[in-house]
Amino acid sequence: MAAPAPDHWHAAQTPTRTPSGAPVSRGPPAGTLQEGLSLVAADRGVTSLCHPATRYGPRAPESALGLVWHGAR
Repeated sequence: MAAPAPDHWHAAQTPTRTPSGAPVSRGPPAGTLQEGLSLVAADRGVTSLCHPATRYGPRAPESALGLVWHGAR
């Protein structure tokens, strides 16, 4: 997600390392949910959705947190 999210949000939601210490690469920034989903559809990123976001799309996962990635993977 691109700015204007505060630094502490980025640190919590988009860590630079995995729990084991491996680096996490960054993809192109997205400023909105639609931009993020468009990047996922173009196989240029992944995103997570919280449960309230699942109300906005019929294909959204039915869970408290869902990971979204390109279907060809």
